[in-house]
Amino acid sequence: MKSINISVVITKEEFLLTISPKYIPAWGKWEALRELMQNVIDRYNEEPRAEIIFTYSPLKQRLIVGNKFSLLERKTLIMGETSKADNDSAIGKYGEGYKLALMVLLRLGARIRIRTAGEVWAPIIKYSEQFETDLLAIGVIKSKVASESLLFEIDGITQDDYKELLANLLPLTRNWSIR
Repeated sequence: MKSINISVVITKEEFLLTISPKYIPAWGKWEALRELMQNVIDRYNEEPRAEIIFTYSPLKQRLIVGNKFSLLERKTLIMGETSKADNDSAIGKYGEGYKLALMVLLRLGARIRIRTAGEVWAPIIKYSEQFETDLLAIGVIKSKVASESLLFEIDGITQDDYKELLANLLPLTRNWSIR
């Protein structure tokens, strides 16, 4: 088991989203990663300073994707909340993609951490007494170190998953480098 980094303070803040792990059962890792990458690409196209961050560690089976000079606002945890609704050039515009991606990746056994605006969001699938079923929940960890980047750190991405991602993303990756 990993130890907790002493540079963070855990809060009891948690957001429960009414998204069931049973939703979109046909989606796999590729579909979930596609949704995250659409947001990364849209952000870069909206603001070229928001360079794309894209790294993979085969040893850790960890994919990190995101953008510099970016953040997620808490209101984006609500289905339909998006800044891209009126942007005809955006790939995604419905305000649901990254939330569905989180749920699918968790359902498939991935561990995810989202680093945004001095916080670390830790999504989990959690039983809701109120709804009597499992739902997507986001725990919030306050970080003592604020970052100007938005990062999705996803553990549990195999080399085969990564190769599938690259093969499917190739047409979209002409303007940025992959490490």
